[in-house]
Amino acid sequence: MPKLRQVGLDFFAAPPAEIRNEKRLPCSAAHAFAILSDTPSWALWFDDMKSGQWTSAAPYGVGSTRHMKLGVTAVDERILAWEPGRRFSFALTTMGAPLVRAMAEDWRLEAQGESACTLTHHVAYEPTLLTRALHPIVRGVFGRQFRKTLENLAVYVTKH
Repeated sequence: MPKLRQVGLDFFAAPPAEIRNEKRLPCSAAHAFAILSDTPSWALWFDDMKSGQWTSAAPYGVGSTRHMKLGVTAVDERILAWEPGRRFSFALTTMGAPLVRAMAEDWRLEAQGESACTLTHHVAYEPTLLTRALHPIVRGVFGRQFRKTLENLAVYVTKH
């Protein structure tokens, strides 16, 4: 798979393109983090995700790696931030489809009492020339997909 430009947490400060969504989850921030860090479970609440697995040994944290199979492509990721109950961030290191030159996701949790939290999902990316040409359409498709993902996650946390 083609390698992407490697980015760190500073990429979220001023990315070339971004999508942000926020969702109140009916669970504690600790429970939400446990689900986010359970890589195989992503296929149960992320519609386009087919499977996910850690490719580095436990214990997981900053620097750990994982492989995710999506509907039309696959990606490899490296964990950038691992703060239980607060933050789970990763950068894509490879991607099978030429959609981005760089991409990272930041999942931030803010406790709202003991049984609820607010999840802010920030996707930062640098589109390829092809994606830039179709950016309004691509951004709309990705935006809907990520909003649906948060809706699915809100349902999933109540059952697991």
